[in-house]
Amino acid sequence: MQKRWLSLCALAVACAQVPAPAQVVVHGKQGNRDRGERILPVGDDAYRLEVYRGFGLNIPKSAVAMIEDPPAPEWRPRAVAVPPKGRLDAEERAAIDRLLASYFEAADRPDEQAGILATLRQQDTLPAEDLAGVISTIRDLARSGRRLAPGTNRFSHPQFPGEVNVKVVAGDPAGGPLPLFLALHGGGENDGHWSSGTDMFTGPARAAWKRGIFVCPSVLHKKYAEWGRNPVEEHYVKELLKAAKRTWDVDTNRIYIGGHSMGGYGAWHIGGHQADVFAGVISAAGGILTGRSIGESWGWGVLGNLRHTPVAFLHGTKDEPSPVWSDQESNRILGELEKEHPGQYRHRYVETVNGGHMPPGDALKQSVAWILGHERNPDPKELTWEPTRSFVKHFYWLRVENPAMFQRIEARIEGNTITVVTTRVAGGFSLLLNDRLVDLDRPVEVLVNGQEAFRGHLHPRVSAVLESIDDKLDDRLIYTTRIDF
Repeated sequence: MQKRWLSLCALAVACAQVPAPAQVVVHGKQGNRDRGERILPVGDDAYRLEVYRGFGLNIPKSAVAMIEDPPAPEWRPRAVAVPPKGRLDAEERAAIDRLLASYFEAADRPDEQAGILATLRQQDTLPAEDLAGVISTIRDLARSGRRLAPGTNRFSHPQFPGEVNVKVVAGDPAGGPLPLFLALHGGGENDGHWSSGTDMFTGPARAAWKRGIFVCPSVLHKKYAEWGRNPVEEHYVKELLKAAKRTWDVDTNRIYIGGHSMGGYGAWHIGGHQADVFAGVISAAGGILTGRSIGESWGWGVLGNLRHTPVAFLHGTKDEPSPVWSDQESNRILGELEKEHPGQYRHRYVETVNGGHMPPGDALKQSVAWILGHERNPDPKELTWEPTRSFVKHFYWLRVENPAMFQRIEARIEGNTITVVTTRVAGGFSLLLNDRLVDLDRPVEVLVNGQEAFRGHLHPRVSAVLESIDDKLDDRLIYTTRIDF
């Protein structure tokens, strides 16, 4: 176990981000901090820090300076029904249209957008007769932003000026929306380019599809495991996908992400944190990183979110650049979750005994084919979400105001009753709903942590439409009403 402890230390990564609240923080005498769900003594000389679903660390007592156990936030959620609104007159509709236009004009000024959104919420409720027109207006405004172009280009975003290569194989325009594969390259310190190993994934996908979109970005910062360890790279990918949806008719139920080595770490992290975007995830010689220097712990925010997103991963047992232990733990945990939730947490793990850093070609092609055989369900009625990234506030029909490590929301819709169980969710959450999820002609009941927190009729709301469209530009994830807790 001491050997594993040392290898985990080597995987710890740095990035500028405010540490998130944890259930247990172990402060080491060397200045290090490890976070977990709980801690227990192991004999007289060590502690066992349980990090995530049975995965933990044994820490010598002699290495511990202090154990911090922050209290869970006290919070009793309660929502208030919003009354219906009569038909908008011309002046009211024009005022909403002006605010919506201003919101998208301020796309690169989030503080200004927040102020506009707050103003919109003061006149949030819409009559049903005006809903279709408002949806159309917001969709058009959201699709007028940055786009991509075929070939190798510089992404025209002030925060993410990265190089990206795009190949579009359209074929017959009448063939319908195009699937999309986003491939992440490998590399490391001072090393990494979009062309490095991405054809391992795009090649089999092109052969299988005949028509599709293939997006291969270069990492913004050439550092160790950058795709997985730096939230900025994940935000970059999110904006690239939105740009692709503005540019082409993308089949949003057939978007896939994959990568090798550093790209494999990125596929795990980006695919897990944004699992509602992807129909499948594939990682070769990657894994989930520990991130104690940025307030993160192994597994959180990744594995639990993959309830409806299949993942394939491959690893050699003698892989030195990317140790195999992370994928082995992921395979164990996903297997247990799949038993608890039959038909969910689908995964395919291929381990090559004595294999190195490069996966066997046939095994990789078979794994790519396996994930391409799945399509996303945009309307699951059972969700598990562990929000960790500040820019990922939406997950299917859930929204949190302040994502942070060690939060979890489990939610289920049965008829017009929604049951929610929260763990350490501070700052509030919202349910974003539409007529595919509940019957909006009947009252909706919400139970939070065993207590009734809302009962009433729901009505269209501008903010629900605006935030859901702006977040992902996905017509299959448009929500027309919301309940805020």
